[in-house]
Amino acid sequence: MLARWPSDQIISAAIIGGCSLTATLISAYINSRRAAAAQATGKRSRSKPPGRSRYVALFVAGLAAGMIGYRFGAPALGIAGVSVPGPVVAAEAARPTPYRDRAAPDDWADPVAPTPPDATPAVLPPVSTWLRADGLRIHYRYVDRLPGACDGRVAAFGNWVDGRRGLAVECLDDGWLVLDLTEPTKAGRLTRNVTHCFAIRGWDGSWAQHDRVPSPGLERVAIASKAGTWGGPPLGFRVVRADGVDRIEFTNAYPRLDC
Repeated sequence: MLARWPSDQIISAAIIGGCSLTATLISAYINSRRAAAAQATGKRSRSKPPGRSRYVALFVAGLAAGMIGYRFGAPALGIAGVSVPGPVVAAEAARPTPYRDRAAPDDWADPVAPTPPDATPAVLPPVSTWLRADGLRIHYRYVDRLPGACDGRVAAFGNWVDGRRGLAVECLDDGWLVLDLTEPTKAGRLTRNVTHCFAIRGWDGSWAQHDRVPSPGLERVAIASKAGTWGGPPLGFRVVRADGVDRIEFTNAYPRLDC
């Protein structure tokens, strides 16, 4: 048991003891009145009215009964769901530790240090670093997207007329592939101002994975297609004419042909 009771338990004990004492005094008063009335009417009664010792004994008994009832009754009421704190419960319940005094668990990791404001974030290469157009010639840098492409024949496939047959791609020594669309354009197999798509396949059957490394602007060029058709999202382009000269611009905008 605790060395001292909390203030709420002391108050509760005083209330219960006071009620018990009051009930005892009322009972003693009624019994004394009855004894006096019986003596006045000549009925058999005690030879003398109850003395002070009886009141003291009743007081002590009532106080003891109240304390014992509170000592063992409060825990029972607490178990039943009635919120009455008792000395046994108070002795067994540990006081909660304030949050500021709690020790940090050993498995807590130190917070990640924030990035300094002057730190420069990694810059991703834009599409223009590996996809360019020169008139009707498309330049595609294959080093990071189709390794070993120049070890054999490379071809480009698209959705223009006869585009499924493949069109030869020139391999340059500096890591670039060149797709020349001059002949399909002059032959009318490409429709001007309409978006087409193309993809490049190596000699071993593998497709160029131009979405392997995220590039800003790729979302404005890549075209969604059926899975496995082109090995990945094909790239969109269209032939536009300005001042009587045809040139290629990369886009996935409508109108466009299905890929």
